[in-house]
Amino acid sequence: MRTSTLARAGAVLTASALALTLGAGSASASEDTSTTKTTIPGHAEAAAAKVDWNTAGLARSGRSDVSANFVANPDLTTFAFASKNQVLVGPTGNPILGTITVAPGNPGTPGGLGYSMTTNLKYYGTVKTAVPLYAGFATKEPFGGTPIPDTYGPGLYSFGPTSIADPGGGSPYVDPTLSNTVRVRNDTMGDILYTKYIGSRKHKVTIHAQVYRPSANVYAGGISSVRLQYKSGSTWKTYKSISLSKYGKASYTWYSGKHTYRVLIPTTLSIQGKSDSGYYF
Repeated sequence: MRTSTLARAGAVLTASALALTLGAGSASASEDTSTTKTTIPGHAEAAAAKVDWNTAGLARSGRSDVSANFVANPDLTTFAFASKNQVLVGPTGNPILGTITVAPGNPGTPGGLGYSMTTNLKYYGTVKTAVPLYAGFATKEPFGGTPIPDTYGPGLYSFGPTSIADPGGGSPYVDPTLSNTVRVRNDTMGDILYTKYIGSRKHKVTIHAQVYRPSANVYAGGISSVRLQYKSGSTWKTYKSISLSKYGKASYTWYSGKHTYRVLIPTTLSIQGKSDSGYYF
């Protein structure tokens, strides 16, 4: 009796497998599609992040336009870090960009390009270590700011007091000026694959989003959800919030008219949000 039942079950399974082999399954296999891949670039790929602090320091120390007369109390006149897009991307050398000037300094702007400076790094108000400080600008070359380690993770950072050394030698001067407080977040990146079904209002997006993890020095899963958005006029509106797996992956299919869509990683207290460039269906 048992043998007969198993045999009949085996016959049913074989017939089902044969039907799928012959194409009797999903009709989606015959649909014509086109795919476009976009990326959510990591901060390390952005132009502003390509700051070679070592090269910058060497170049500045040899500048001929630096004032030859190092005064007893050079003034750190501007000590302001940018409030946005400050991220951790690796174990060392994470550029926290800001506008840093010293007076008197070199005749041009920003002043202080020739000074060797070291400032205290504070994490939530507590001094943790000393890091180099470079005169310059937050948004254009020569970039100003400081390279920090990822040791302390995302959170609130501030800097100062600062030791300013005489480029010609001699005792440094400690400037008591304190910087503003800036929030530093973990960087994000992702691969986005858009699938367009030809002759249909059906669309699909496949997502792989990752966040930098300082404890392991890798980009990995850890983003709980992303937003599928469409452009209405000059405004981006959220069409759907899409939950991601623990590996940062998901796919979503929807039906709609013609719009430009993008995938947005939302900004949180610890994660830097960003989006891809978008795709028009």
